[in-house]
Amino acid sequence: MSSLADIDKVIGFFSYSRQDDDDSAGALSKLRDRIYRELAMQLGHRDFRLWQDKSAIAFGEIWKRSIRTAVTDSVFFIPVVTPRAVASQYCKFEFDSFLAREKMLGRADLVFPILYIDVPGLHAEVTRRDDDVLRLINERQYVDWRQFRYRDINSPDVSEKIGQFCANIVDALRRPWEPPPQLVQAAQERERAAAEQRAAPVTPTPPPRVPDIMQEAAPATAQEPTPSTISTFAPLMESGPGPGGTQYGGTSYSGPPSPPPPPPKKNLIYILGGSLVAFVVVVGGLIFALSPHPHPNDNNNPKPKPAVTTVCEGGIAIDPLSVRTPAPLTQQEECGLKPRDAFKECPTCPEMVVVPAGSFTMGSSEQEAGRDKNEGPRHPVTIAKPFAVARYDVTRDEFASFVADAGYETGTKCYVWTSKWEEKDGVTWLNPTFTQAGNHPAVCVSWYDAGAYVNWLNKKTGKNYRLLSEAEYEYVTRAGTTTAYYWGNELGSNNANCHECGSQYDSKSTSPVGSFKPNDFGLYDMVGDVRQLLEDCWNATYDGAPSDSSARTTGDCDNRVNRGGGWNAPGGTLRSAARTDVGATFHLYDMGIRVGRDLGQ
Repeated sequence: MSSLADIDKVIGFFSYSRQDDDDSAGALSKLRDRIYRELAMQLGHRDFRLWQDKSAIAFGEIWKRSIRTAVTDSVFFIPVVTPRAVASQYCKFEFDSFLAREKMLGRADLVFPILYIDVPGLHAEVTRRDDDVLRLINERQYVDWRQFRYRDINSPDVSEKIGQFCANIVDALRRPWEPPPQLVQAAQERERAAAEQRAAPVTPTPPPRVPDIMQEAAPATAQEPTPSTISTFAPLMESGPGPGGTQYGGTSYSGPPSPPPPPPKKNLIYILGGSLVAFVVVVGGLIFALSPHPHPNDNNNPKPKPAVTTVCEGGIAIDPLSVRTPAPLTQQEECGLKPRDAFKECPTCPEMVVVPAGSFTMGSSEQEAGRDKNEGPRHPVTIAKPFAVARYDVTRDEFASFVADAGYETGTKCYVWTSKWEEKDGVTWLNPTFTQAGNHPAVCVSWYDAGAYVNWLNKKTGKNYRLLSEAEYEYVTRAGTTTAYYWGNELGSNNANCHECGSQYDSKSTSPVGSFKPNDFGLYDMVGDVRQLLEDCWNATYDGAPSDSSARTTGDCDNRVNRGGGWNAPGGTLRSAARTDVGATFHLYDMGIRVGRDLGQ
């Protein structure tokens, strides 16, 4: 007899109203983070996650599919009960989806409601009788949080309440449990399918870093043409790198002192067997090899196509930065923007540069030194409209303005490299273990921190700032070049800041933004100094990648793409095509932020 606490991956679902979270300055997300950390300690499980829906996808089939994927992997459910949540079609769908999952598990004790704001109908028997959600919340003996929501999340009484709440969840998960026959049958069918694939005449080798294949989550679907993000997990850290040569972003490096390997990451759960994934990857590679595409040593990677004269009709020329007072662009100013124009929309906002529309070939050739298989297959990408990109990484001073204005808390821990990745107490963006000035890039930031910064910019300016997609990043990094680096085919000396870049900052610290030559779009530090967080979920190859500028919102959304290498990374990771991934919740001392902005909307 086993228990749900003994399964390979213990996953919970945290259901709430995003509007409530926004109106409470992220209080619900902070509560979720505290619950996650407490559960992680009490469970002591090597692979525990707490799913939180942070997407902005419209209610519909795409959103439903992402929720079903998460729910079918969850073994407990925490609904935050508020008037908005009870009335929300989103929350109702999440609730109903988990109840079906709970029934499949053969349990009726895996829902743990939190009454966060009073819902009058909850206390009226007649109303409860006619409302399935209210009736179930009452039956499941909710915990009353109304008096605690006004208190400091780190205060002793709130911490004690969280500990008690999590203890109830852990007790339920540790109760004796046997998988129902239908789950056993599904597992056997998956194993048979995997065995058939293993017995196939061709035994392909899976690409590097394909996630472990377990459980019965819905498979990743074709790329949806939407810039919104599918929600992510908050995973625990895996063990350090294995024996042998250090591997960082696909580039092997040896010799003292060794730069760090890829940062901590976690695996997402898929329905398909590992062999089937490998088979699809190899078949896709064969199709690509037989299809017309640019020669590996080509100079045929097209330069960006000439951009339209201005963003849209009816515009006026924008004043130079030295003259114009930083303020949100007017519609006429925005329409009048031309490639390489620059603007700032508040005194502490990033300086933005207009990038032209164009097209390029994404990925690296098989002959490129240091290439990783995750950089293929090469494929054409078209950037249909001009957009804006920050000239520099977000600086420490700019990030400080956000933290002060929004009252944002980034946490008190950050991962550093000490011969392995370790999370250190007291290491933060204010104290990253090395000296920084205000014009250095902000570090010790996570993908969620980057999202919070973008949301703050949007509220401050009324515009649509965001993280770059991976396709956009490579396009603006190359800036029309086809060489391994945007300055040539060799790393050279003093072109950037990395482990072996020949700069005064190598492997010591970040450098002031703008310390090295810009690329042909006028953008600084697109590689080196800090790695840049992107919007995309991690995918181990470009199979199924979009041909436009949209981010990939399917795949391993527990981990996000980052690009560019950092101040302590091997030179090969600074190649324009080099890519790696990082856990979305992790803060790292060589990770930074660069933002983009839509134009003419």
